[in-house]
Amino acid sequence: MLGGGVAGEEAAVTRAGCFLVGGFVVVIEVALIASDMATKQGGDV
Repeated sequence: MLGGGVAGEEAAVTRAGCFLVGGFVVVIEVALIASDMATKQGGDV
């Protein structure tokens, strides 16, 4: 029972970590795309 609880906790932490990293990567990609589009349009970033 205790072992199962710990394993579940670790799984939850792993999922949270993946979610945070994934969100961080998406934010960076969006920023890069927006910057690239602004550059192509000749606008100031």
